[in-house]
Amino acid sequence: MKGRSSDLRGTCPNVTFTVDDRSVAADPNTDFHKRSCSALSNGAKVTVKGRVQANGVILASRIDIKDDGHDDDDQGQP
Repeated sequence: MKGRSSDLRGTCPNVTFTVDDRSVAADPNTDFHKRSCSALSNGAKVTVKGRVQANGVILASRIDIKDDGHDDDDQGQP
């Protein structure tokens, strides 16, 4: 899932936020690829990979935080 983060709450690495009206949770097992959790902010462009939990929240296994100036770092990669 790709989009912009909003409603960021918590303290790294245990944070929650919303992307396109979907709740996302990160924990100590989440891989913040190429950036640290502290780079996550409201309005950041993110790509989230994870599993939907029974409560509908996506537990992120990996979060890519994109630099607005360098969005195409991994273009062409799945």
